[in-house]
Amino acid sequence: MDETIKNDKEGASLDTDNSVEEVQKTPEEIAEEEARVNADLLGFIMHDNYSSSSAPQENKAEMDESIEIKLNPDPQKVKLTRKQKKRQKYIDKVRKRFFKEKDIKYRGIFSYRYLRLFAWITLALSQIVIMHNYTETAFPLLFQNKIIGGIISSVSDVSMPLFLLATFAYILNRHTSYKAMMLFYLFSYLGVALFECFVIHRYLMNILTVLGSEEEAMAKILGLLVGQKIQFNIFCDIFMLILFNFFVNYTPKKFFSGKKIYIFRALSLIPLLFAFGIYIVRILSVYGKIELSVYVYPFLTTKSPFVYIIFVIISLWIKHRERIFVRFGATRAEYGAFLKTNRNSLSFSLTVSKLFFIFSIIDIIATIIAMAVMSYQGFPDESLSSMVQALGFGQCVGLMIAIPAVLLFSYTKKEQYQQLDMLLPFVGIALILLIYVEGTYDIIMGYLNILRGMMG
Repeated sequence: MDETIKNDKEGASLDTDNSVEEVQKTPEEIAEEEARVNADLLGFIMHDNYSSSSAPQENKAEMDESIEIKLNPDPQKVKLTRKQKKRQKYIDKVRKRFFKEKDIKYRGIFSYRYLRLFAWITLALSQIVIMHNYTETAFPLLFQNKIIGGIISSVSDVSMPLFLLATFAYILNRHTSYKAMMLFYLFSYLGVALFECFVIHRYLMNILTVLGSEEEAMAKILGLLVGQKIQFNIFCDIFMLILFNFFVNYTPKKFFSGKKIYIFRALSLIPLLFAFGIYIVRILSVYGKIELSVYVYPFLTTKSPFVYIIFVIISLWIKHRERIFVRFGATRAEYGAFLKTNRNSLSFSLTVSKLFFIFSIIDIIATIIAMAVMSYQGFPDESLSSMVQALGFGQCVGLMIAIPAVLLFSYTKKEQYQQLDMLLPFVGIALILLIYVEGTYDIIMGYLNILRGMMG
């Protein structure tokens, strides 16, 4: 009995100690303890600590089910507004397009090398059209058949877009730097222009001077007769568009940091304003408001405003995709990895093909309207085609021919033996020289036949 009393006293003393301890807690300690309990509960709900918990598996399953019921309510009971539904649809579409881990298997069979090869071939064909536009005695057999002549004329307009697509492939696949690309096309632009001026001065002007014509007067006359028909230097257009793409998509590492990047982006207007200014000069020349020397034409742009619009849209499209990718939390390094996927390569080809098709139709409509307006203004019918072409219309129809090649093109496809890329320009130049030799031979033979007919 004494032991029982003793134990009861000890138990009472223990209970008394605990009660005293609870009473002695400060309000700050009580609040801190409640906060700790709430934090543990929130971590448990969000599965921060639940995965490493030692609770029995059946209890975990029950808790998982209860959490799922609370965190994933019945979608039928959640009513989204039209704006929220549209936003959610956009988010799901972006995630499916950009953040899908598994890449597609399709990859086009043509790499940048094939596009450059096709570009050099079509550029050589364009020289046939140039020589035939200058004099019909050049390559007369090819243009006797209107269908063959039309095909050659259409294909000749594809060279610059193919060169640009191959350049975009280089840039997107990180094969080379913007600096190397811009220097290559700048030297190509200036080199071709100076070479054409040399040929005009050395051969064409000297021959006409020997025949008794004044050089300055003949330079203006040739500029009026030949300059409106002949597209001299497509590398001018390529350089301008590569420069625009550089200012839009390149991020400077040293200069133009922070908010100054907007100044750098604004510089993209310079090449476009330059091309637009040349286009106005061409229009004034066509309408006889100004006279340009034949030596000026090799330094001018040649392509239609529609071609510029196409590749401006492509450059902005690439930049927009990067912004979307970064907006959803991805890094620029992850975006660089995304650029190398087959999914983005196919998306790029489809977008370019759509643009080619749409602007080909627009170009056809614009050409018909321009010819109708000029005919109404009293221009002779035989000069309508050349004058419309001088304005830049009728050059996008050939882009439809390039659509199959674009759909079979993949900028992610890599090629071996990089030395072949260095040989392509030499092969292309040799092919162009061969065409000029053959065309000159046809011209000489044509004039000899005319002299023979006059003498006989």
